[in-house]
Amino acid sequence: MEPSPKTPSTRSPWTRDIEPSLDASFVDYDRDGLLDIFVVNGQQESPCLYRQTSAGRFDKLSAAQVGSILVNPPESYNAAWADYDNDGWIDLFVADWQGRQPGVLYRNRGNRTFESLDVGSPIRDGGDSRAVLEILEKTLRENRKSAP
Repeated sequence: MEPSPKTPSTRSPWTRDIEPSLDASFVDYDRDGLLDIFVVNGQQESPCLYRQTSAGRFDKLSAAQVGSILVNPPESYNAAWADYDNDGWIDLFVADWQGRQPGVLYRNRGNRTFESLDVGSPIRDGGDSRAVLEILEKTLRENRKSAP
């Protein structure tokens, strides 16, 4: 029997990767109706994004496929997803491990790629994504003010 999207295959790369993972989140970042997996791996390894296929497999994506979320991330401890700009595409905030670097907000371009955003002053949250809610709320308020 072929695995379904509700029964992931144990042959998927995410079941075999050996990075010291600290946090994982399930999210449908590409709006295909299937949950994908984003994993942050602390200070030693880059985060990983696994896209679920219709066959229930999770393919590990490369930086060339998804853009800046895997190129130059902070030493990630955890991440939070929200549609900060209200464009219908879920965006990503990655918190720095131990707050040594600013966290980074990544905008989902809607084409399965992400771009890092300059949101002004550095986002320092001591390795905890609680600050993302404040940033997202501030950005949404500013977007509403500037909307026609």
